[in-house]
Amino acid sequence: AASSTNFALKENGTVWTWGKRFDQNSENIITPIQITQLENVKLIESYGHHAFALKENGKLWAWGQNHGGVLGIGTTNDNFIPTQVQKLNNIVNINTGYRQSFAEDEEGNIWGWGANWHGQLGIGYPTLIPIPCESHVQFKAKSFVSDQSKIYITVINNSEIGPLTIHYSTNDHTAVSGVDYNTAQGELNFNNNEKEKQFSIDILNNSKRNEDRILVMHLSEPSNNIFLNYMSSAILTIPANNDNTAPYFQSFDTYLPGSGWSYFSSTQDGNIQVISGKLRMDGINENKPYLNEAIITLDLFGLNNITLSFFHCSKAFANDLLPDKFDNHHNGDGVCISNDGNIWYTIMDANDLKTDNIGKDFTIDLDQQIKNIQNNHDVTLSYTKDFKIKFQQFGYREYPTDGREWDNISLSVDGIIDRDNDGIPDIDDKFPYDPNEWADNDNDDIGDNADTDDDNDKMPDSWEMTYGLNPLIDDADQDPDQDGITNLIEYQNHSNPKQANQKPDA
Repeated sequence: AASSTNFALKENGTVWTWGKRFDQNSENIITPIQITQLENVKLIESYGHHAFALKENGKLWAWGQNHGGVLGIGTTNDNFIPTQVQKLNNIVNINTGYRQSFAEDEEGNIWGWGANWHGQLGIGYPTLIPIPCESHVQFKAKSFVSDQSKIYITVINNSEIGPLTIHYSTNDHTAVSGVDYNTAQGELNFNNNEKEKQFSIDILNNSKRNEDRILVMHLSEPSNNIFLNYMSSAILTIPANNDNTAPYFQSFDTYLPGSGWSYFSSTQDGNIQVISGKLRMDGINENKPYLNEAIITLDLFGLNNITLSFFHCSKAFANDLLPDKFDNHHNGDGVCISNDGNIWYTIMDANDLKTDNIGKDFTIDLDQQIKNIQNNHDVTLSYTKDFKIKFQQFGYREYPTDGREWDNISLSVDGIIDRDNDGIPDIDDKFPYDPNEWADNDNDDIGDNADTDDDNDKMPDSWEMTYGLNPLIDDADQDPDQDGITNLIEYQNHSNPKQANQKPDA
């Protein structure tokens, strides 16, 4: 018996029913009637408002309400006519619940389908499986890594079946094949018990790529009837300027940068401005001492092998000591660092920074500078979340007879920056210190893995996916069954947004 429906299986394999019909639109059945679509049945299993019939030939048939794809017929739509469940053969037993179903075949294999938000199906990841699935091949999204010239993709085989093959291919999105990357397509061959295969995509050095570009990777045509879930497609990002190793870069176009920067110019005399694409520091009044400072605060915690580089043109005459009027500032004229903003250490002074009128590029091994400071000053200095680099200029004259110009300030790291070791480079990781989170679709500061409502539309992801809605798009005001009731109201009233006959009461 189901919730309000009864079934009887006769010795001749016919199925009879009475009580409340699954479609909820007809009157109750007082006298048992035969379900004419079913014959040669040997087992009936039902729950709530759906049922399964197992035939003598090992085939399985399903009908009724289809919460979470519990019927296994490839959709989440209700189906009130017995329909064969595909992909299943030689079934010997069946068990079903509210949103999940399981079948056992004659070899002892267990097949599962339906809602899997909490791992109920035992296949290792949360999703909705509307057709029977014994095993699967999937992208392991955390295995996308890249260097200066390639993106490496790892494909995980979570099945126990082998050998097997699967195809992969790329498609343009905002990235353009032949401009940003080389098209990749091919076949991966897994031997028995082989769990991982890796392939790569060549990234092209497109100097005009001033923003991230996206391409799509697809898995397709698996052998052995392997089930591919939604993770068989993935979004890959090619970072701007093809650089995954730069935690910071700043050039100067028109205005002084704001975010992360602070400035100091001595009253009336010092001057900091952007001129001709350079950050210029000089004085306003001749022969009056002035001090200019530009400080960038960076999150460098957990990093190492950092290189600081910048362009610099020096018009300074001498490495003079700061007068008493600036005694609350670090006594330097060049570049200095601090891990707290209180105690500063010079890593390049005015003599180190001398150039001709054209200027030149400078490169500093920041790790080595920190080691030198620790050895020379007997202090502990390390990269922090508020690590500061100060660009300083002290002088007596205005440009061009005095002053400094700076540009293209950059920090780079030897290797991919991934401070939480989750396989997602920090440049693509919204939560660089949390190995369990890396994306935030609705920008609510809750990672998508923990967020039960990734699009912030007040409808849980699990409910949206159960009824075939998109959990990544705010579709609360949409009305797919055109019954005049929005998805949000359907959710609040526990009705099906895809069926007008389940319209909630006013």
